[in-house]
Amino acid sequence: MFMGDTELTLANPLLHTLILGGIISLGKALFGSYQAGFALFIAVQLLLASNCMAQMVLFLKKRRVPLVVILAGLIWTVSYPVIQTLNLNSTKDILCGIFLAYFTMAFWDLIEYGEEQKPWKYVKTFILGLLACLMRNALIFLFIILLLASLLFRLKDRKVYLMLLSTVLLVEGFSLVCGSVLRIPKADFKENLSIPIQQTATVAFMHLSGWEVLADEEDMAILDELYTDMESLMWNYSGNVADYPKLMFRSDVFKSDPLRYLSLYFKLGFQNPRTYYDAFLNMIRFYWNMSESEFRFMAFEYSFQQLNHWGIKRQFVPALDRYNTYLVEATAFESFAFWREPGLCIWLLAILLGLMIARKDRMGQLGVLPVLGYFVGILLGPIALLRYLYPMMLTMPLLFGVLFRRDISDRGSMPNG
Repeated sequence: MFMGDTELTLANPLLHTLILGGIISLGKALFGSYQAGFALFIAVQLLLASNCMAQMVLFLKKRRVPLVVILAGLIWTVSYPVIQTLNLNSTKDILCGIFLAYFTMAFWDLIEYGEEQKPWKYVKTFILGLLACLMRNALIFLFIILLLASLLFRLKDRKVYLMLLSTVLLVEGFSLVCGSVLRIPKADFKENLSIPIQQTATVAFMHLSGWEVLADEEDMAILDELYTDMESLMWNYSGNVADYPKLMFRSDVFKSDPLRYLSLYFKLGFQNPRTYYDAFLNMIRFYWNMSESEFRFMAFEYSFQQLNHWGIKRQFVPALDRYNTYLVEATAFESFAFWREPGLCIWLLAILLGLMIARKDRMGQLGVLPVLGYFVGILLGPIALLRYLYPMMLTMPLLFGVLFRRDISDRGSMPNG
């Protein structure tokens, strides 16, 4: 997009496009090749990820987590082949994950130690949240949830409310300016409807395939209006990916009579609850067991090979060839050992949240909400990919360490609780 090969739209985070394209262009100007520019971008990304890990150490030390626990969490995380692979990846999820981890720690500090924080800490948290939001458009919903949760938990620090509200308003204002002033096309609203589209497409596929579902001819006629080519949809349908049904989905038709089509969606859901449930489960199940995913290899492939005419490719010096081979085999082809399963971060998050509920640690529950909210968000996406889990995997030292914090008894219910 930055180079003008594809249309610049708000479907992808504009800031990430500008940063990636800008650094690659800078590398071309300094070193004479886009390959060098890409290496420069990866170097910057690695420095940020390393600094983020260092900040987690300080965060956990502040909460009197034993050093052996901190080191165990760090070693556990950095030894993940998937983490190492994705750190060398240029997708938006990597920088988004780094800034989300930064924001989570800063936000957690504000709500637990609000009376001890200087004003610039609020500004810092605001900037980190803004950067995270601008790296992934859907994160704005996370900040709305954080704002509502802070109200529900009766957080006393009004500056936190102001910080969260300012983030939401500024991100929305940025999108408005880009769309109205700069004339950058907005994302199609169907990008946020992956699960409902996949569920109705599953009903249509099963009906056309002769499987038993409750859908009459009138229902199928309405679905035929919503999808460009029902026959093509049938032949290209996959239970694990919503991209093709979403491509066939006609947003203009839906917007012409949304109540009619929403009524059909709920009608089919009430008639076929198991089909809707299975369609959703098939979309997300790989997050818990990536060893079964057929899409792991995508961590090593350029998404649009036909547009890569800058000569950028995976190229290692001979001394690193064996390391590259190890990453490819461990990430794309071998079954993950339990302790290296990417989805382990989900179980770790669930254990931590359960422990905080048992401890009645309301500020801890609010502090971990950015990670939990992000996870809920990716469950609504069009496909379960390794890179979507990166922001959660990156926070594993944090989630693991907080399990062993020693300052809970000292701080009681926390000053903001």
